[in-house]
Amino acid sequence: MVDDLANLSWQEKRELRFKKWLSPPGIQFPDSKSEKHYKARVTRIIKAITLEEPDRVPVVLPIGFIFGQNANKTYQEMAYNYDELGRAWKKLVGILNRTLITALRWLLRVKLMNYLTTE
Repeated sequence: MVDDLANLSWQEKRELRFKKWLSPPGIQFPDSKSEKHYKARVTRIIKAITLEEPDRVPVVLPIGFIFGQNANKTYQEMAYNYDELGRAWKKLVGILNRTLITALRWLLRVKLMNYLTTE
């Protein structure tokens, strides 16, 4: 297989990789719905990579170590203590959810006021 790959162009190698992503070997999905959602997410990423227009834009937030900093933990604590890691993530997600909900409420209030005050 490695010898075959050496003779392929980068485009052909990429297509093989995409096919492997879409049908991962050795993976058994629990049901057809899970498989459908997985393939939709992979297709979305593939379209973004190939500069096609996906149904939605996949986003990966570069948050780095913010969860550990927010919980006042060190890299070592986060790397070796999975219970602390889980608590730190849950704490940050709770804060982000509250912040997001507050921002959405404010945005909806502003949109509603703009709608009510325009003719």
